[in-house]
Amino acid sequence: MTAVAAGAPAMPAEGAVAARLSGVVAALLIVAYQGWFLPFFLPLVDAGSGVMRALVYALYASALAGSLWAWLSLPALRRRTWPLVAACVLMLAPLAFHPLDPVSRAYLVTLCLGFALMVVALASTPQAAARLGAAVTALAAALCLIDILFESGFTNTAGRAAGLAINPNDAATALVLGAAATYRSVPARYRASFLVLVAAGLVATQSRSGILAMALTGLTMLAIALVERRRAARAGRAALVPALVTLVAVGLLLAAAFALNPTFRDAVRGTVTGPPPGAIVDLPPPGMAEPPPLSVPLPAGEPAATAPGARPDSSGSAAPPA
Repeated sequence: MTAVAAGAPAMPAEGAVAARLSGVVAALLIVAYQGWFLPFFLPLVDAGSGVMRALVYALYASALAGSLWAWLSLPALRRRTWPLVAACVLMLAPLAFHPLDPVSRAYLVTLCLGFALMVVALASTPQAAARLGAAVTALAAALCLIDILFESGFTNTAGRAAGLAINPNDAATALVLGAAATYRSVPARYRASFLVLVAAGLVATQSRSGILAMALTGLTMLAIALVERRRAARAGRAALVPALVTLVAVGLLLAAAFALNPTFRDAVRGTVTGPPPGAIVDLPPPGMAEPPPLSVPLPAGEPAATAPGARPDSSGSAAPPA
């Protein structure tokens, strides 16, 4: 455990306990959310018993209570985070002019948990929290590479990996943000390997916006490294071997997926030329049946809508296509 601010006096006992508990809460939040474990199992929580709901609410309560206790117990933390508190208050202001619907509640929960994570991470050991975030990002990239080996994996889009995120674009966004926020906490020897693994995970998601964002982020990282000139020649040679090993490993995984998974081949071709005729584009989430079509009440006297390719017959009902 480190002090919150450099050169700070010895931390009182209450502040030391708050810092330790903050580290535990930060680890739980990073693994549960950045690793997509809680969002992945949330449908089971909604359909499960009250015990599962109580566990989720206990996680929320511990995060909020832990961050509040740390913020009140550590004066140095309060001095460092007052701009963050002011920004969160300003972001809460729009809720006063909007009804509290499910979207507003999700926005409120996300904002509160994000604030709690930043506070507990700063209250404990920021470097350790960042390294844990990098490890979870690497795990998410590895899950995407494993997901693409199977025709019917976790993804809801055929041929595109998503890992526990279910949605490939969400998975790509998490990989880009996770890599950009945590890559400097990775030891210099394994930093290039980390970026290669994340880039391979992005290729598996086939999110063009995610790949473009990662490319721009990588150029920014390279520019910063060249300006600072912190990488010695010896450190660069030491990092080359793990990076090449990682590159070969992920290349073999992608090649195996291309050879064994026909939906992945179709999706790769469709990324450039569009989906081929008859290709399955969207799949239901794992464990769920195909949702029924929406039924919208029609005004009295108005005929029912026809199916695609059908034409109404003389009685007004839809006849099947010829």
